[in-house]
Amino acid sequence: TLQAQAFKVSEQYLHSSVTSPEYPMILAKLISEALQVLPNAEAVEASLNEHDAVRQALAQLGRTLDVRVNEQVKTGVRLVGPGGKSSIQNTLTGRLDRVRGELAPQISRLLAE
Repeated sequence: TLQAQAFKVSEQYLHSSVTSPEYPMILAKLISEALQVLPNAEAVEASLNEHDAVRQALAQLGRTLDVRVNEQVKTGVRLVGPGGKSSIQNTLTGRLDRVRGELAPQISRLLAE
């Protein structure tokens, strides 16, 4: 359906954003938000191809965290607490998934017009 295509295009756009020069600033915001929930995080996990942007984001925030590879975390980060007992994930695609139900009726209405 057209609605499914709209979400697919949105996801593709979010995945392509990881190569933009602004991506470290986006990650800084995602990390900062996650740190509000898990302020004692000891590590940040992200896809390997996002590690440079993660390091730049951490530098912008004045934070030093262990940066680990987690290929299941794309378009954002997962912060891990001491001993790995707690974590929080904050990704762009995760945000899209969370609002999908809210956006679906609006997208359907726009497509009908």
